[in-house]
Amino acid sequence: MSKPDNSAASSQWQAFIERLYRQSEFAIKLGLESIDSALEREGRPEGAYRVILVGGTNGKGETSSFLSSILTAHGFSVGLFTSPHILDFRERFRVDGQLMSRASVLELGQRVIAEYGEPDGPGPQLTFFELATLMAAVGFADVGVDVAVFEVGLGGRLDATNALPAELSVITSVALDHKQYLGDTLELVATEKAGIFRPERPAVVGRQAHREAERTLRALAPEGTCFFGDDFGVDDEGAVVLEPQGLRFDWTQGLPPTRQWNAACAVQAASCFLGDELDPEALSRGLNSARWPGRLDFRSLGAHDYLFDAAHNPDGAQALFDYIDSAGVEVGAVVCSAMSDKDLAGIFTHLPDDLPVFAAVLDSPRGATSEQLRASLQSKQLAAVGSTDRMLAQARNIVDRSEGRAHILVFGSIYLLGECFETLGIEANSLVTYLGS
Repeated sequence: MSKPDNSAASSQWQAFIERLYRQSEFAIKLGLESIDSALEREGRPEGAYRVILVGGTNGKGETSSFLSSILTAHGFSVGLFTSPHILDFRERFRVDGQLMSRASVLELGQRVIAEYGEPDGPGPQLTFFELATLMAAVGFADVGVDVAVFEVGLGGRLDATNALPAELSVITSVALDHKQYLGDTLELVATEKAGIFRPERPAVVGRQAHREAERTLRALAPEGTCFFGDDFGVDDEGAVVLEPQGLRFDWTQGLPPTRQWNAACAVQAASCFLGDELDPEALSRGLNSARWPGRLDFRSLGAHDYLFDAAHNPDGAQALFDYIDSAGVEVGAVVCSAMSDKDLAGIFTHLPDDLPVFAAVLDSPRGATSEQLRASLQSKQLAAVGSTDRMLAQARNIVDRSEGRAHILVFGSIYLLGECFETLGIEANSLVTYLGS
């Protein structure tokens, strides 16, 4: 029996990815008609499992990871759809915390593109994100998951994931982002996020940093919605508390507040979903086994320590630096970047003035230009601007010359993290979200 032609398989995969990205990844078409029609043509695959939607601005990915891990620890087979990915398109499709195989994603993707990739194809032409959402809906049915957690992509009301029949909706922290699509006030953004609520279906709203967003969510939420602070929260020792039930869950100590808040949101969501089947031991195992690559992601690689965080808006950056300050994390150099349409000044304003900063020009047409990076970092200790690999190398040289072993902080766009992970040899299959057995 001959060995499989790995080079041929690799070529097939590369051709598929190149074709998929020609679907205009960055062209956003808000609306549910096309994806709903495609789901109907596929026989409503999402009816084969239970669906949970998780939206918000900050923390929705980590909350999705916590929730899926808790449910996996309870014995469910759980699909997890998230976006964007760091290294590999397959990161968008996980089952029980593991990436779906390249072969299964390739087979599914090729079929979906043939059906929905062309304007004159058999089905409605879908955008990049709609294709990915459809692949998740079909793929999770194919492998037989019991429940699927779908992270909302952009907004909520008109996001492709909102075509799915969610029996539980979760909204994490809401902040200003994607203003060109969602509106330039917190009330408008929160209204779009609230579009994933379902009448007479349970909902959970996580901690809100902005009163305008919370007021809007409270006004639009269905009756019985569980709110952070009213129905659940985090006590002074970092334990998750469910107020009406009088339950308290201890878990890993010394975590940043944002991670505690996201965990609390996931615990309340799990309680709503599981009801009397909520098992404190399985819940603790799920929380402690959950991972969310690229968020407060500490890694020791060779002779250097790194902290990776995809904080790509002002609220996320502030939370990151608040944690670094409160936890006493020693940072010796910073590598940062962002997309050109982001609030660069708002993101970078939280950088300490005394840290050497290396601004990476991303290999992406949407990446901030060197001129934009220089302008937004002019008040900081900007050491150099250049390609990601060069900025990483120069940051390593800086910390090598310093006493002790300070971290290299890499933060901003998730595309920056992807370029860094690739440069540093981090494998996609290591980006799991559940470490339990």
